[in-house]
Amino acid sequence: MKRFSLKVSEAMHKSIRQLASQQKAINTLIDDFSKGELQPHNEPKNGKLSQQISFKLEDQQIEDLLKKAKLSDSRQMLKLLRSLLAAYIKVNSPLNFLRGLDNDLAEILKKRIRDEWTHDSTSIEGNTLSLGETSFILNEGLTISGKSLREHDEIAGHARAIEAIYQIYDREQLDEDDLFLVHRAMMINPAFDIYKPVGAWKKEDNGAYWGREYILYPSPQKTPHLMNLWLHEFNQIPRDLNLPEMLKAYSRLHILFTCIHPFFDGNGRMARLLANIPIIRAGYPPITIDSEKRFDYLEMMRQFHLLKDDALDFSGDLKSFSDLIYSQWKKTLNIVEEVKAIQEQREK
Repeated sequence: MKRFSLKVSEAMHKSIRQLASQQKAINTLIDDFSKGELQPHNEPKNGKLSQQISFKLEDQQIEDLLKKAKLSDSRQMLKLLRSLLAAYIKVNSPLNFLRGLDNDLAEILKKRIRDEWTHDSTSIEGNTLSLGETSFILNEGLTISGKSLREHDEIAGHARAIEAIYQIYDREQLDEDDLFLVHRAMMINPAFDIYKPVGAWKKEDNGAYWGREYILYPSPQKTPHLMNLWLHEFNQIPRDLNLPEMLKAYSRLHILFTCIHPFFDGNGRMARLLANIPIIRAGYPPITIDSEKRFDYLEMMRQFHLLKDDALDFSGDLKSFSDLIYSQWKKTLNIVEEVKAIQEQREK
C-alpha cells in the first residue's frame, strides 16, 4: 500500500468534506471508473490548486488504474484522479438547498423552483404563458394551443439556462465563455443574423424606451471592457456571505448587467439568472421577482444608469432595489420550507 497526496482547489476540497472522507471518495471513484460508471471531468477553470487531500492505494489498485487508463506513471495517475474527483463531485453534490431531502422531494423542489423562476422571469419580459401553462410545458413537453412558438421557446430556453447556471455556479472563477454558455442555452431558435449573435457580445448599439425616454446602452466597442469589470467584481464576491451582503451582491450584479446590456437580446433574463449565483453558492434557493411585481420592478429599473461608459458607477437607489428583492425572495424560501416540512413528517 502506498500513500499519496493530491493538490485540489478550495472548492473541490470543500465539496469532498461535505460528501465523504477523502479515502472513501477516492476508493468510490476508482471503483466507479473501473466499472465504466464514471468518466473524467475537467476541473472548474481557473481553480487554483491550493489544498491537498491524502489517501492510500493498494498496489493492485494502482496497477489496475494505470492499465485501464493506459497510463505509464503515478504522476499521470494523479492527474486522472483529480479529473475523476471533479466528476465524482459533480455527480454526487446536490444543490445546498436540496440537501437533506429524499430524492423524490429534491426533484419536486427543484422543478417547482424552476417553474416559478422561469414563469416570473419570462413574464417580466412580456411572455403571456401562465405559471400552470409554464409548468405543463416543462413537465409534459407539450404545447399550449393559441400560444406562439416564440413564447414556448422562451420557456424552454430559460429552463435550459437554469440548468446551465447549476453547472457553473460553483466554479471558483467565471469568465465570458461561461456567460456565453448560459446565453446559448437560453436562446432557442434565434433568427440567424451575424449582427445579433448568440453566445457572444452584441455587435450593434441597443437601447430601450422607458416611457417617452429612449435609453441608449453602452456601445459594442465598450462592452468587452465593461464586462471584464463586471466579471472581476463577480469573481471577488466571497462565498460565505451574510444576508445583507447577499442582497447587495445580487442587486449590484443585476443592475450593472442590465445597465451594460451586453447581448443583443435576453439581457434582463440573463441578469436575473447570473445575479443568483452568489445566492445559490451561499446555499439558498434563487430569488425570483414575481410577475405581479413587474410594474414596480421595471419602474425601479428605470432609475439605474451608468455614470460613465467605461466604469461600473451607476445612479439610482440601491437600497430600495435590495428591499424589493428581499420581499420577492420569500416566495422561493417558502417553497423550500413547505417541502422540508414534508420531509420532516416522513421522518417522524
